[in-house]
Amino acid sequence: MIHGFDDYTEPLTDRDRYLVDRAAAWLNATPAGPGYAITNGELAEHIGLRSGIKSAAKVRAIIHAIRVEGAVKWLVASSKGYYRAQTAGEVRAFVESLRERGRSMTEVADALREQLVEAGQGVLI
Repeated sequence: MIHGFDDYTEPLTDRDRYLVDRAAAWLNATPAGPGYAITNGELAEHIGLRSGIKSAAKVRAIIHAIRVEGAVKWLVASSKGYYRAQTAGEVRAFVESLRERGRSMTEVADALREQLVEAGQGVLI
């Protein structure tokens, strides 16, 4: 769960585990390559989620579980959706993109932490 986004980032339930398996099976059956990208909404519809903000967050949580558990190998994303990469180069580029986003978030967190110190409000740990 992510602080401040509790309604959208609640832990996966037993029913959600079923959805993870269903989504992984569909993604594994889809041909690899960016031309076969599946949008968040398409995936939500396929696994039986109603569209909306909560379902979009749920799909992201399901994708996270699929990636961390290795249920779909080389699962990457682009602005067109989620897809299985065809080459190691596509995976490397996606990994670098993730690292860049992580560095950007850390930079913002560090700047806000510094602003707290400057305002005499202490430091968040």
